[in-house]
Amino acid sequence: MSPISIKPDFCYQLHVVSLDDDTHVSTSSNLPIVTEEIYKSIDYPIDTLIVSGISYLPDFRVSPEALQWINDQSKVVRRICSVCTGAFLLAEAGILNGKNATTHWQLCEKLAELYPEIDVEIAPYFVKSSNIYTSAGISSGMDLNLALIEEDMGKSFALQIAKCMVLFLKRSGNQLQYSNLLEYQEITNLSIRKACEWLQNHFDEYLLIERLAEQVSMSPRNFARVFSSRIKNYSCKIYRPFKDR
Repeated sequence: MSPISIKPDFCYQLHVVSLDDDTHVSTSSNLPIVTEEIYKSIDYPIDTLIVSGISYLPDFRVSPEALQWINDQSKVVRRICSVCTGAFLLAEAGILNGKNATTHWQLCEKLAELYPEIDVEIAPYFVKSSNIYTSAGISSGMDLNLALIEEDMGKSFALQIAKCMVLFLKRSGNQLQYSNLLEYQEITNLSIRKACEWLQNHFDEYLLIERLAEQVSMSPRNFARVFSSRIKNYSCKIYRPFKDR
């Protein structure tokens, strides 16, 4: 890993603990995680509590004692976070009532159905509501953690971490979790796929077909024909603006 040139005034001390009475935690991929201890044995203060996703929904089982512990911690920690389906644990613990929250986009409807007191947002990568942070899928947890680092250490330090991890520093928390542009990755025509990828970063600009064609070294007429034939089943359309007469 590349060295970090900016030295922080403090370091994070990380602990991986289990909410069960067993330090071996099973995962949905059948790869076990060996934690250092169970939650009941924690005898140190917690600054930031991050609850990971649950392997099996909707039949997850967490003891009432563990849920109460999460609830108790939410009142004393500086911030409490969830990644992916971990939002269901925070919800079951009762700490998301009256809050804005998110989870994986495929489960947002289920979260809203099971916990109507929560204002579930399907769009963002992560949501901050007071000192409670919820994030969408697993990769969104990386976005959230970079945001936490930026809060603590500043943007310059977070940027260096992002570079080391080969990540974007920030995919804005209010960007869509799931975009129709992801579908364009399935397009087999390389020129049209390249044009769609370029579009993702230029939607706020005034775009003409001529400019798009220029990006992929095609004539405007040929580009319009090929583009229309390749993405006719997709939701994106490009319109040539009317000229003033």
